[in-house]
Amino acid sequence: MARNTLLNAALMATAAVTAVSARAGKTINGTTYAGALTYGHHIFEVSADITIPDCSDGLPANDFSTYTSDGWVGLDAYNLTGGLIQTGVTTDFQVGDVIRARVVADSPTDATSGSTYLENLATCEKFEKHYTNQNYTLAGGNVQWVVESQLYLTVLGPEGQLGARYTPWVFENAKYKTKDGDVVTEHILEMDKPEDHLLDTILGNYTIAKGIFDQPGKVQVNYTTPDGYVLQGYYP
Repeated sequence: MARNTLLNAALMATAAVTAVSARAGKTINGTTYAGALTYGHHIFEVSADITIPDCSDGLPANDFSTYTSDGWVGLDAYNLTGGLIQTGVTTDFQVGDVIRARVVADSPTDATSGSTYLENLATCEKFEKHYTNQNYTLAGGNVQWVVESQLYLTVLGPEGQLGARYTPWVFENAKYKTKDGDVVTEHILEMDKPEDHLLDTILGNYTIAKGIFDQPGKVQVNYTTPDGYVLQGYYP
């Protein structure tokens, strides 16, 4: 069955994330993420309005598994030496609800404190959480609007949780803020710089999720797992 819940994470290590250093291309394949990524400097805030998709059992098929799908915005997921702060949903909401997700670091560099905010624009319900004196440091170097695969490959084979089938996850008003001294600048994701990337999730030589840039400030993630998909070595 497909499971839908709230996702909210503090500053944390990013060891499970495939690091990316090359910035020449527009699409990065093979990460656990699908969506969009941009690099920058002195970034302290990222946000988007996330439309809740319709989720159902995904692939590989298994009658005894729970299927999940996570959509979130994050700061510094691709920072090798620092931390990550993120917020989002795994969809225990009405299909079509729009969740405004926002992450704010207390400083554009070397932050160990920050806040996450969620608001359901349909019901006006709000959630926020504050983190202080965390063990990992934010560098303010990159931001993400992504769907995350909870199933991933290790040297021992596939591990994690099966992903749900979903109608497209949609991220609108995707933007971030930088601060240089006292000057705060808001940026709309436009995919017009070498530092801007789309992300596709590839697992077992198949593209199971694909990031698509729709228009400035709008990204969607499509479920592209082929029918009959089987991941060799996966035993739930």
